[in-house]
Amino acid sequence: MELITVFSLVMVSRVHFYLFIIIYFRTTFIIYITIIIIIIIIIIIIINIIITIIIINIIIIIVIIIIIIIIIIINIIITIIIINIIIIIVIIIIIIIIIIIIIIIIIII
Repeated sequence: MELITVFSLVMVSRVHFYLFIIIYFRTTFIIYITIIIIIIIIIIIIINIIITIIIINIIIIIVIIIIIIIIIIINIIITIIIINIIIIIVIIIIIIIIIIIIIIIIIII
């Protein structure tokens, strides 16, 4: 009888031991999995922030380049217009001088 009770106690304690091991490993496994998931989420958030910062910088650089090109084009157009106006004024002055010279020559003759 005592042997049976000792044997049953040993068996019950074994079962309890196995149950403890299973529960312990299951909870630690769950904890590890949640830690890994949290780390992966943090890494994804950091990568997302870096990518958005890079994209924003690229957009800002493109906008600055476009603004510089527009300013250069406007500058070129304005200088061409000014040069044309100066050329027209010079041509008008030359024509007026030629007309005056012709009138003076006609008066002298």
